[in-house]
Amino acid sequence: MRILSSPPTNGSLFSRTASRCILASLVCYILLVQYCRIRSHRDPTSAFFDARKGYQPIYSGFRASKGANFIRYIDAVASSTTNATNATTALKPPGNRNASLCVGIASIARKDVSYIEATVGSLLMDLGPREREDLYLILFIPHVDPTIHPSFESKWLSAMADRVLLYNVTSAELDHLRELEKEGGLFREKGLFDYVYLLKACQEIGAPHTIMVEDDVLAMDGWYHRTKRALVDADQQTSRLGASQCKLSPLCLLKFSI
Repeated sequence: MRILSSPPTNGSLFSRTASRCILASLVCYILLVQYCRIRSHRDPTSAFFDARKGYQPIYSGFRASKGANFIRYIDAVASSTTNATNATTALKPPGNRNASLCVGIASIARKDVSYIEATVGSLLMDLGPREREDLYLILFIPHVDPTIHPSFESKWLSAMADRVLLYNVTSAELDHLRELEKEGGLFREKGLFDYVYLLKACQEIGAPHTIMVEDDVLAMDGWYHRTKRALVDADQQTSRLGASQCKLSPLCLLKFSI
């Protein structure tokens, strides 16, 4: 005698279908959440922002590494060349007094760390010969005794900079600066003095635009062309606004502050 199973009821079919839909929806939801975590973990405005990963300097670390390696290469080339004058000429063009950009960098000696190599490397490593000629680089060591700076005796410093700027002041001013350094404070006074001193050095070059760069700043790829385009846009908008309105426009101020 054969026992036949009864056919499934409509209720059991609906239950299986609903279970499969719920399972599929759950899988899609998990995959969607995971996708959002991967795509938005570095976005501070996202609910999926992950502070442990979001603040990791991925691009900055890449630029810093490339810039520092570039300077190490330049230092090795300059050190291995017997004729220092020929080495300097080969690594950078002669200081161009017709440059349109004067870049000033003041670098102080820090304890157990140095950023200046990565900063200078990120600024110069992607420039072509004509672009480098359009830039006059002044590296300022604002110490009464410049030998305390870890890069002062490095070969790359003179090979890369159009001018290495040191204090050339009166004895009274030098004594005052020495006292400020000993105190380890009053950074506002000395910092302002150094800033103006470097600005005046750039002004002597006669470049129409000056860029003041901190010694721990990294330049992104293409910074030169972006800056040149921004200056052209500022000039054009300044002309359209006119001299009377220029005083109130931040676009006009860009021309004089960059």
